Amino acid sequence: MDRRAKLLGALVFATYVLVSFRIGEVFPFARFRMFSRTVDQASRLVARTADGRIHEIAEFEGWTCDAVAKLDESCGIGYPDAEERVRAELKRRGRPSTSGAPEVVEVVRQQFVAPDPEGPMVTRQCAVLVCRAVRAQ
Repeated sequence: MDRRAKLLGALVFATYVLVSFRIGEVFPFARFRMFSRTVDQASRLVARTADGRIHEIAEFEGWTCDAVAKLDESCGIGYPDAEERVRAELKRRGRPSTSGAPEVVEVVRQQFVAPDPEGPMVTRQCAVLVCRAVRAQ
């Protein structure tokens, strides 16, 4: 590469960096703040059967949900519209069941929390909805 091409490349890069700090988090001028801190919690939705076992939501079909689960104090209120979002997802999956007897299934938000970065991971299960569903064949 000749000297002018290197200089042009350095100028374009410097301009990109300056613009990204001025504009902020707008694609393609992002500083990717999501990588600048560690995440101390994550969660996912699962199905908990009456025997306490955890299953994937996809293992069931024919969902009907009438009852909202009573939230445990340790679950907090980090998901204000969780009930509506879960109902919409189950409705979207909505294949009617063709066989089997429905059973009581709780839709649970399984949380993984690291209160201390050097300590162990804590797992909590926070019920969102109480439903009836049939195990998929």
